[in-house]
Amino acid sequence: MMIDSEGELFAVGGNKVGQCGVKSNIELITSWKACVGIESNVSQIACGEAFAVALDEDGYMYTAGSSEFGQTGTGETGEYFVAANKLAFANSIQFQKQQGFHSGGPNENLYKADNTLNKKKFPLDDARQIRLASIACGKHHAIAIEAPSSSSSSSSSSSSQQQQEQFSPRVFTWGCGNYGCLGHGIQADEYFPRSIAIFSQQATVFRNNPPVTAAAGATCSMVLTQSGHVYYWGKHKSNNAESVMRPQLLNELAHNGHVASHAAGGNQSVVIATQNAVTIAWGQGPHGELGLGKAKKSS
Repeated sequence: MMIDSEGELFAVGGNKVGQCGVKSNIELITSWKACVGIESNVSQIACGEAFAVALDEDGYMYTAGSSEFGQTGTGETGEYFVAANKLAFANSIQFQKQQGFHSGGPNENLYKADNTLNKKKFPLDDARQIRLASIACGKHHAIAIEAPSSSSSSSSSSSSQQQQEQFSPRVFTWGCGNYGCLGHGIQADEYFPRSIAIFSQQATVFRNNPPVTAAAGATCSMVLTQSGHVYYWGKHKSNNAESVMRPQLLNELAHNGHVASHAAGGNQSVVIATQNAVTIAWGQGPHGELGLGKAKKSS
C-alpha cells in the first residue's frame, strides 16, 4: 500500500479477503487501485498478513480485510458456515471507521497472568473522541497509540492545559492474542481495540516519558517512548523461549545509553535503530537477517 502526496491511499497485491480495501473481492490486484471508505486524507498505513489499518489526518482509524481473529476491530469475527465443517468470516472489502475502544476496567490486575478480571472488557466513555497518533500491525494483530490531544478536545483552554500536563496516551491492541502479543496478560483474542492496563494504571510513570511510536513483529509488539526507551511484549523466537505477557522495559538498551529512534520486527527477529546511528538486532537469524556476518542467532 502507498499514500500519495495528496493523502490518497492506493493498494496492489493479494486481496483474497478484501485486505486491499478497494471494495472488490477479486483475489489479485495487479495495478494500483484507490482504496475506498476513508473520509479524509490518509496520514498512516500499516499492513498485517491479511488486513490493513489506516489513520486519516484527524487521527481516526479505519480497517479492512480479514476479521478471523478480530483484527479489524469491529467487535466480532462474523464467522459463519459456508459448508459442513467449513467456516468463513465477515471480512471487510473496503475501509471502515472503527471507534469501539475498550478497556479492562479500573480493577484489571497487572500481576496475575490469567484471571477473570483480565477477561472483562468495558467500552470507554470517550471512545468517539479518541484520536490516534501511531499504528503498527503484526501478522494477525495491531497496536495503536493515542494522540496527546485526545484528552483535551472538548475542554476549555485552561482546563485543557491542566489535563494535558496530567495526560499519558493510552496504548490499544487487538486481534490475535497468541504469545501475549496484545499485552493484557492472557493469551486471548481481542475483537475491539483494548487499552493496555500498564500504560493506563501507571500513568505517572509515563507522564514525562509517554509512548509515541508503535512497532510490531509477527507475534510481538513494541512501544517507543519520548525519551527513546523501548517496551516489548509477545514473542519473536521460534525456540522454547517464554512469552512476555505484558509490556516490559528493555533494560539492556535503556541502561546502556541507547536512545531508540526506530523499531521493527519480523517473524523471528527484532531490529532497533538509535539516535547515535547504532543498529541493534536480536532473535533468530537463519537467513542472515540479523546482519551479523553469517546465519546465526543472538539473545
